[in-house]
Amino acid sequence: GVISITAGVDTQDNRLAVQIVGWGRGMQAWTLDYVELAGDPADDAVWQALTDLLSRGIEHEQGWLLRVEATAIDAGGHRTEAVKHYVRSARIRRPMCVFGAVPNNAPVLGKARLQDVNFGGRLDRRGVHIYQVGTVGAKHWLYSRLSTDADKPVEARLVHLSDDLPPEYFAGLVSETYNPTKNRFEKRSGVRNEPLDTWVYA
Repeated sequence: GVISITAGVDTQDNRLAVQIVGWGRGMQAWTLDYVELAGDPADDAVWQALTDLLSRGIEHEQGWLLRVEATAIDAGGHRTEAVKHYVRSARIRRPMCVFGAVPNNAPVLGKARLQDVNFGGRLDRRGVHIYQVGTVGAKHWLYSRLSTDADKPVEARLVHLSDDLPPEYFAGLVSETYNPTKNRFEKRSGVRNEPLDTWVYA
């Protein structure tokens, strides 16, 4: 059912968490892989590992090769400049520098804004564009689909998850709950939420 592939990357101080998602008709989604690449994003080695991973094609059961069409990389945290440098270098198809949007009603993917400034103090039109991701809307969208999938047979579900994924992936995918009083998602203690974040970016 997969006709297009995207990826989402979460940047930590000692690793990159990467999720590769296949998309089909009706926005059906298949998690094709979830990988954590060890290494400090301030060093080039982990970025080269990411390039190698995302440059490989994924063979469709019909025999053709599907490529990752776009990759959203979270630039929040301590490695913002490293992310911008990687996006600027364009080693993979359509790398995108993203931040979580502040407004809870932000669209899943906002309009790109120029970030780099040239020597004259003006925005550099050839520089890095920053995309705001409406994480709240995306999480609501994913969780509502998981909820409606619960009573459906596997082949009729909208979100397809492989049995080969490790148990911690599934715990991470549902690691946050919505707090209507504060109007935001909150992470449960003791669970890492990179599987959820990378799915949202993808």
